[in-house]
Amino acid sequence: YQAAIDDFNLKTTKQYIIQGDYGYESGYQAALSLVSYKNPPTAIVCSNDTMAFGAMKAIREYGLNVPEDISVIGFDNIELCSQVYPSLTTIAAPIKEITDKAIESLMFCLQGEDLDLQDIEVPTRLVIRKSCSPQK
Repeated sequence: YQAAIDDFNLKTTKQYIIQGDYGYESGYQAALSLVSYKNPPTAIVCSNDTMAFGAMKAIREYGLNVPEDISVIGFDNIELCSQVYPSLTTIAAPIKEITDKAIESLMFCLQGEDLDLQDIEVPTRLVIRKSCSPQK
């Protein structure tokens, strides 16, 4: 998130970064806080799709619209993303590849091998749906 903010020279303040617990309710509560600001954000990036669903509900309850007033994006690409309204733009994570790499790392540890603690990157894919509008 921070790397993207930096790459595109976007301005952000710490007040717009709200810690959640990956649940629907935390996405809902975080979005309620964000929309109540004097200058609410034009987009909300959520840590997962479930939080994004909560955020979308809060935005609607506040009297705003997704994506006309605030764009919302999630992460995971769970099946429900294409079934909600508006359908959720999200990042698809390759769950099988992540699981395979986690099991491989665990097997190395169980065999007593020295695991080189490094970041393991897996490719993701942007799934564009209806919850995001063009930059304002």
